Parts: sequence; C-alpha cells; structure tokens
Amino acid sequence: MGHSFQVIGLLCMVNRYALCVPLIAARIHEGLLFSAKAKTTLLDKMLKLLQELLVDNSGAYFIVDAYYCSSKIVKGLVDKNHHLITRARSNAVAYESPPKILSVNEEDLENTERNLSSKIASEKTK
Repeated sequence: MGHSFQVIGLLCMVNRYALCVPLIAARIHEGLLFSAKAKTTLLDKMLKLLQELLVDNSGAYFIVDAYYCSSKIVKGLVDKNHHLITRARSNAVAYESPPKILSVNEEDLENTERNLSSKIASEKTK
C-alpha cells in the first residue's frame, strides 16, 4: 500500500504570471480494508473529491500525471463538461465512441414504410 497526496488548485494570472493557488490538499488513501471486496479505488475517491468541488459544469481543466489517465476519470470529467490534460499511459488505447442507436417504434416504422410506398406509387402514376 503506497501513499497518495493530492492538491487541487486554481490556476490564476497575476501580473502576467501564472500561479496555482491551492484550494484543497488531501491525502487520499485506502484506509483500513476489512474486506477484499472493497471496490472504491483512489481514482473513485479523487473523482468524488473533484465532483464535490466542481459543482457547476463550467468546463474546468484537470492537469495530472499519467496515473489518472483512465477511462473512469476521463468519463467522469467529460460527463460533467470538464477537461483532462495528462500524459497517456503506456497501455492507453484511443477510440471514438460509436454513435448511439435510436430505438425505433414498430408502429412508426410501419407508418414510415406506408408513407414511402404511397409517395413512390404516386410518383409512378404521374
């Protein structure tokens, strides 16, 4: 079990200099585990801490090392309109999510087919 220390800060411009003002300094760790079935990871705890701090969807930037480059963190931030800046891990795989398939109501499909058939029939008679 290793140690993990996180600081969440606010990046500000002061007299043309970028400064990071620390907002929260937290030591996130596993704590005492009484069961091997405990599924809360350090990534879950960090994501929860971020969601508590970033209550609005203002599009914050999360700048971290490669440890946080995981699908759990990426999805958690993107779902809330935030951004992730990190180095990709050696096992990272990038892909574009497939488009969502809309469910089609059978009745709507039959109506559409009927409308198309009637349009085709009317064009043939012209």
